[in-house]
Amino acid sequence: MRLVQNHRTRTSRRRDWLRRRCETWLRAFRGHAAFYVDDAAGVELPPACRQIDAMVRDCCGANKTLGHSLATAQYKREAVHVAVAASLPPSVRWVVSTEADVWWDSTHLRAYLETLSVKYGSATPVLAGHRYGPFIVMNRAMILTLGDPSFLALARAKFVECKAKIGRPCADWNPARHRYGNAGTYGGTMYNNDHLVEYAARHVTGAVVDYLDLLQLRHGNGTSIGKRLGPCNLDAARHPYQVVYNFPTRAANFPTVLPPDPAWDARPPQMLAYHHIDATGMRVLEAMPPFSAAAKRTLCWIGGNS
Repeated sequence: MRLVQNHRTRTSRRRDWLRRRCETWLRAFRGHAAFYVDDAAGVELPPACRQIDAMVRDCCGANKTLGHSLATAQYKREAVHVAVAASLPPSVRWVVSTEADVWWDSTHLRAYLETLSVKYGSATPVLAGHRYGPFIVMNRAMILTLGDPSFLALARAKFVECKAKIGRPCADWNPARHRYGNAGTYGGTMYNNDHLVEYAARHVTGAVVDYLDLLQLRHGNGTSIGKRLGPCNLDAARHPYQVVYNFPTRAANFPTVLPPDPAWDARPPQMLAYHHIDATGMRVLEAMPPFSAAAKRTLCWIGGNS
């Protein structure tokens, strides 16, 4: 299992995030950890990362500037996926393509990947986790295809072509299915990185796209969009997990995120990952116990797919 970090943060913040992740969920998960950055020569791994044999690698070859803006950073993930596919160890079955400011529950993550392995086997290409970039999960069959330069070039060209034809016929583009037109694309870029990943994955022969539910929080204060806290009724036939996307007060603000509700003193039992969290917040979440069995019957995020 390989964990891929797509960095575009400044040096001091990046080092703190590196340390905290290596001290918390990466250490507990015990997978291969690779941090892809603009310039690996300028990154010194903290001791905690060296202790788990984490690696730091150049993301994009000679191009050292893609991480300098949100627009150009959209092209980093596809380069990372090509690099990962080219160096994937034979033992790796799953790849988590995540970002700097994401905390994962390592116990849930391992159980989730094992569940997917049993459900789909190894031959079926699988895109899982969630469509948003912080939560992308792929099995070996999928990353080897998405990381193939020839396939990627064709998918990219078709995606750009089809985006330009919104409102006019395009044989393999269905906005209702893919949910991506030109709306929602960051200014100054041709496409968002996670939009391209989903589009390409849906054109892999025999592929399965199996997403988890998403909980969106505003300002880290527990305000959810289209969901509420209520009695748990997790369907054992589905993955009993959700991913959490926290929207800070300001786009550039990554707060010290305590539990989404200040009254919580434990982690929600179904929280697999939490996006927009700083290094201190990761430590706080890691130290929290899970909800008790009694609490599981009364506190869950209720709602459909997002």
